Amino acid sequence: MRRSEITVGSICFTAVVVVVVARAASDGSTIPRAAPQGGGRLILVTGATGRQGGAAARRLLERGFLVRALTRNPDQPAAHELRQLGATIAVGDFDAPVTIDSALRGVYGVFSVQTYWGHGYDGEVRQGRTLADRAKAAGVQHFVYSSVASANRATGIAHFESKWAIEEHIRAIGIPYTILRPVAFMENWESERDRILTTGVLRTPLAPETHLQQIAVDDIGSFVALALERPTEWLGRSVDVAGDDLTMSQIAATVGRIAGKPVRYEQVPWSEFEATSDKDIARMYRWFEAVGYSVDLSKLRALHPFLSTFANYLRARRWTLSSGARCGKEQAGVSGCGVERRFPVCEVAQASPLQDWWPYPTVARFSQYGEHGFAGARANVMRSGSRSLPLSLSSFGRHWPCAR
Repeated sequence: MRRSEITVGSICFTAVVVVVVARAASDGSTIPRAAPQGGGRLILVTGATGRQGGAAARRLLERGFLVRALTRNPDQPAAHELRQLGATIAVGDFDAPVTIDSALRGVYGVFSVQTYWGHGYDGEVRQGRTLADRAKAAGVQHFVYSSVASANRATGIAHFESKWAIEEHIRAIGIPYTILRPVAFMENWESERDRILTTGVLRTPLAPETHLQQIAVDDIGSFVALALERPTEWLGRSVDVAGDDLTMSQIAATVGRIAGKPVRYEQVPWSEFEATSDKDIARMYRWFEAVGYSVDLSKLRALHPFLSTFANYLRARRWTLSSGARCGKEQAGVSGCGVERRFPVCEVAQASPLQDWWPYPTVARFSQYGEHGFAGARANVMRSGSRSLPLSLSSFGRHWPCAR
């Protein structure tokens, strides 16, 4: 198949983000969430104890799907957390096909994700093809595969090319599919967090003016849930997804603004970076510098305005010790603004982080459940003037700002 971009302009997001215009409620009552759309369909989530699989499992559970979480180690904390959220755990290994067959029994859909790291090109491709083949044999009706943005652009980057090989196999065998291609993860900065905040310096080999598109992993999970909710609109599509597009200098400045301290950008000499980095990582950064991702964010945001910006990602992960929000009394059992399990309900005024993703003057009151997102969350968003916009925010209401 020729490598070509497939646009997202015709995809409808209205089932998940419902906006109703009404008169402002005088009592400030909470607008209920939309009814879950999963209909009890069973989804096998691979990589369920990892970042993408975990995010997909949480979003699917919130939307009324049944989740069977595949893991090699059912005793790890992430597996226990998924059990508590309502998932069932299946023990399996991509390299033990009989365990995959057992896990696939009776499922409607599959979320498929593999990793190059620790397996190499051949190992990742073998595992991805095996799962697709077994899913086809099991009669899976919707196979959602997580690839990488620009996999179709002949980058020469091994861990991009491996995903393209899996994509091609999925298309060739005729299984009903959706392919999501995320850009760089915002979570990748977490390993550098302490060093950046301690030194006040963010360093990569990219030029200060070079753009890097990023996405929060929870938003990938939301797209997975959306694709499985709306198969008629998503089947047969390959969609690159991103949440923000900043230069390296802007990334450093954003970290500094959220952290409340100066953070400057410093370009590492290429010779230094390439001497200490994995060859494929170095090749990827060279590609970032020369070409880079090219997701049309304006189209994505027009369809899905609640994609997390990098700034809101940093707030949600508490890359700051300051708080500009007026936070009231903590509610028992309510969480959602950081890493603790008890969090305040926050009222965010007009000059607030809300402006990063909501285009109207607003005052909002948020109640949130869950460190990772929106299960049970609800919001009243009052637009200034004579009308209000009550929102049923569904699974996209992640990373609501309760700090600064």
